Amino acid sequence: MLALYDRLGADDFDDGDLVTLRTFAGQAAVAVENVMLHSEAERLALADPLTGLWNYRYMRVSLKREIERAARFERSLAVLAVDVDRFAGVNEQHGHTVGDAVLAGVANRLKAAVREVDMSFRQGGEAFVLLLPEADSAARAQTAARRICMSLRSTPITLPASDPTRRPTELSVRVTVSVGVALYPHNGATPEDLLEAAEGALVAAKADGRDTWRVAGVPRRVR
Repeated sequence: MLALYDRLGADDFDDGDLVTLRTFAGQAAVAVENVMLHSEAERLALADPLTGLWNYRYMRVSLKREIERAARFERSLAVLAVDVDRFAGVNEQHGHTVGDAVLAGVANRLKAAVREVDMSFRQGGEAFVLLLPEADSAARAQTAARRICMSLRSTPITLPASDPTRRPTELSVRVTVSVGVALYPHNGATPEDLLEAAEGALVAAKADGRDTWRVAGVPRRVR
């Protein structure tokens, strides 16, 4: 919005001023649109096109930045590694189109289960990573992991049927996830160590029956 309140000399605006204003507004609109297009292009380069979450590349950048910020202000940081259980079976039973839609549905559940300040990423395939800045205790990170597991366990992901004549017209796909939790600085002080710790905890959750979460132990080595 461009608003003019007064004119030097207290004269009324005339048609010539309107022409000038329209020319200026047109140039300003082009400049604003170019900035927005550039911003959108940058966002798309860092976003996963299937789920709308941030991609693996931006996850690495963000994790490094959040660790540096946590170290500077002596704050904690939680990393959650999330994996859809037995996802190959979804593709085998329903096809890859439905599988892709299920992944998008899982992504939406992940975003809804955490705070607005938390960041959600698709690591690849059916694997996701969440960054929880200033998650000041293992209990808070576990609460987020519990909420994520419960969200998927309690309510199936509902998709429109590919065939509109099909009854029912919606397809419900029930999936669960396993979650591994790692905390900075307890489980590591580098992106590599934190991810390794979270993924190790995820493997433990899978080994303990899936549809659950586990917290990483103390790292076995210090770099």
